[in-house]
Amino acid sequence: AFHNYNSLESHLLEFLDAHQVPPELRGRAVQYCEYRFSDRRSYDGEAIMGMLPDLLHKDLAVHLSRDMIQTSPVLGRCTSETAREVCVNLKRVFSARHEVICREGS
Repeated sequence: AFHNYNSLESHLLEFLDAHQVPPELRGRAVQYCEYRFSDRRSYDGEAIMGMLPDLLHKDLAVHLSRDMIQTSPVLGRCTSETAREVCVNLKRVFSARHEVICREGS
């Protein structure tokens, strides 16, 4: 595990150098890590949330997802308890620019 962004970046660059990754692919990997870790924080949010008591975990999950709840047409029609359960079970996913996440009909 990487304890901070600088450590991750250092390991990434070392890995890319060791494998003689071409500049275009290297740039994409660095750009993705810069995007993925744009806040440069070193804490593990999932571990923190996992240590909290259930009710506090749910309340915090709703708070962290409040913008999505307010702007989502689907969650706007759900009961508050359903929206709450959705928030608790959300998993953050990162993808590279132009990466296909879902195809119609899949």
